[in-house]
Amino acid sequence: MALHEYVLERGGDRILDRTRKYWKAWLVKARYNEIKRSLLMLASHFQDNGALPASLDTDIMRFNRDNYNYVWHRDAAFAVIAMALAGYEDLSRKFFHFSKPLLFRGFLFQKYTVDGHWGSTWHPWTEKYLPIQEDETALMIYALWIHFSIFKDVDFIKDLYRPGIKAAADFLCSYLDDDGVHTLPSHDLWEERYGVHFFTQASVYAGLISASKFASFFGEDDVATKYLSVAESLRKGLDTFWVGDHFARSMINGRIDSVVDSSTVLGSLLVFPRDEKNENKSSDRGEGSRG
Repeated sequence: MALHEYVLERGGDRILDRTRKYWKAWLVKARYNEIKRSLLMLASHFQDNGALPASLDTDIMRFNRDNYNYVWHRDAAFAVIAMALAGYEDLSRKFFHFSKPLLFRGFLFQKYTVDGHWGSTWHPWTEKYLPIQEDETALMIYALWIHFSIFKDVDFIKDLYRPGIKAAADFLCSYLDDDGVHTLPSHDLWEERYGVHFFTQASVYAGLISASKFASFFGEDDVATKYLSVAESLRKGLDTFWVGDHFARSMINGRIDSVVDSSTVLGSLLVFPRDEKNENKSSDRGEGSRG
């Protein structure tokens, strides 16, 4: 009723005009006109509590009886990275605060409702494995490092370091096979396969490299060394996925699934610097750079 009275008193046209002017002013940081619509789309999805759902459309309600109004931390991580690179800090900070209490024993579940509860999932719950997509936990650390490297907000990040970054990184270090060169099986980013996936392992590598940088920044050199060592072992383990001219997408029950998948391109960018030279060439196998 109070909101209704407010609209009647101010007038709808006046409120819409003020809204347009606000968002026009909000875009002052946008350096390129081409990204303004994307920035507005991202900003419109952030909730007051910092939650960032994947999509607010309702198209799939007609045949799936559900929607995409859930927080997948993989999607959200890339969204807040984009916001940081565009110079926008506040909304991403709210999202990280929203995510901090969601960590359960160091990992994130597949998805959450916008009020922070576990979202519905078709991943089975058993005693044999966790129903998670491990890349989501890792990408949150990666996104946090990019955010921090741009804004240098020490007071903000210090409260997330031990209960968030270290807790997640310690989980990633523990969720490995006996040799420490592969992640344990989890569900892939497409929610279709259960196994060891190139994109997942690449994400864990990127997350641990980021955690190592945080540990170094806070003066915990021994912790930084530990995270870096595990990350390098995982990077070497990615050689298992190389099938001659591309990276395979998965290894399921010990067998390589060599189907060409777009996720391996993104995963490669998380591991191999874009300016990396052909130092990965192997003369005995005649392979080109895997970067």
